[in-house]
Amino acid sequence: MDTLRAYINSLSPQAQHGFAERCGTSIGYLRKALSVKPNLSESLCINIERESSGAVTCEELRPDVDWAYLRSTGSKDRRDHERRDGERRDSERRGAKGAA
Repeated sequence: MDTLRAYINSLSPQAQHGFAERCGTSIGYLRKALSVKPNLSESLCINIERESSGAVTCEELRPDVDWAYLRSTGSKDRRDHERRDGERRDSERRGAKGAA
């Protein structure tokens, strides 16, 4: 959360409020989160990363979430993954029919 603190502090007060609003929250909530250190929601993490243009990453905000999996499931990777899952399910169905 140090990067988020530094990022917010680099903004003017007016820009801080705009940033928080674009993230779907308030600057008060972000400041409280910096002091209490709760787990921010995944959607808020994504909004913060997007609105900070990547200066603050989801991985820093929520290291407990498998962001690498989500980042690797872009459109091509996701299609490949879904195709492999479909082939596996088809193979399992064929195996189950042969065993019956």
